[in-house]
Amino acid sequence: MSNLPTSEQIIQVLEEAVLCEPGLLSPATSVEDIEGWDSAAGVYFIGEVLGRWNAELSADDVRNAAKVGDLVRRVLETIPP
Repeated sequence: MSNLPTSEQIIQVLEEAVLCEPGLLSPATSVEDIEGWDSAAGVYFIGEVLGRWNAELSADDVRNAAKVGDLVRRVLETIPP
């Protein structure tokens, strides 16, 4: 049995990274529309998902994401079995 995080847990980490209200972001939210999303927030997000779930997200993964759902999908894809 795997200990994969839920989409909601991953989005919660993203909300922490940008210091926004819980529940404000959804998988359909455009990354460009996230207030506070910058390189520092991206580095925080990468570090948190690595520390919590051993997800090996790259800067390119973060940079290339168009929607929050893209980030969630990449986190889940990079968690080792």
